[in-house]
Amino acid sequence: MRSIFCPVENILKSILSHLEELTMNNDNLNRSVKYDGHCAFAVSIGKTDVKGGNSSLTIDNNNYVFSNPIAKILFKLLPGRIKKADEIWNKK
Repeated sequence: MRSIFCPVENILKSILSHLEELTMNNDNLNRSVKYDGHCAFAVSIGKTDVKGGNSSLTIDNNNYVFSNPIAKILFKLLPGRIKKADEIWNKK
């Protein structure tokens, strides 16, 4: 017979999993964030005044933050975004 606690246990496991993921993301963000915490995709298109949000990505031990999940996806999909963002940020 199934325990009535199975659904609760599954919910708690899910919550713990998400908390661990958030903790890992926060640990990554605390290391060092590129572009002083500005949205990496926005920087790559010349907008250096857009603050990053909760979306983040680590590439080659560099942490990038994004104003939203779509910006993160575009940054990953479009070629040359890191190089372009670095060039724009260094001219700032």
